[in-house]
Amino acid sequence: MTKYEAVGLALRVAAIFLFVNVLQELAVSFQTFGQTSGSLTWIIIVAGATSLILVALLLWMFPMAVTRRLLPTDKAQDSVGPWRLEDVQVVAFSVLGVYILVRALPWVVYWISLRYQIRTSDQPEFAFGAQERENARLLMAVFEVGLGFWLLFGARGLVGMLRWFRSLGSD
Repeated sequence: MTKYEAVGLALRVAAIFLFVNVLQELAVSFQTFGQTSGSLTWIIIVAGATSLILVALLLWMFPMAVTRRLLPTDKAQDSVGPWRLEDVQVVAFSVLGVYILVRALPWVVYWISLRYQIRTSDQPEFAFGAQERENARLLMAVFEVGLGFWLLFGARGLVGMLRWFRSLGSD
């Protein structure tokens, strides 16, 4: 199995995980907001869920196209031989970035819609003390999305940093 095939397989697994995660978040959103929410809240939820389902479909249908964009193209290293440490690290960081993104993106949609619901709620007991908690959770989800993108698209730079740290003591 080449490194491209390994990342392609990981992207398909991430697509399945993302799809299941979105379905779970839709169920939680329906339970949380029920029939009391305004139409804008449901537009946010449905738009977010639809876009994430489209991402899952793209990852499922075109994993190799995404892989070619993530990993450097070197035909000499595309053979089925032993992997170099840098190759394993780039693949591992990329896959970890995809995993973090798949976990965090549905939460961002959920917390934004909940934040909107809290701001427009006419029930003070619903909003009491919830804004600070929900803002912190939204901020954490946005941070996870940033971390996921950094791991996904900055994997080669991260491997270069690790190589530099390892060489510090060997001079």
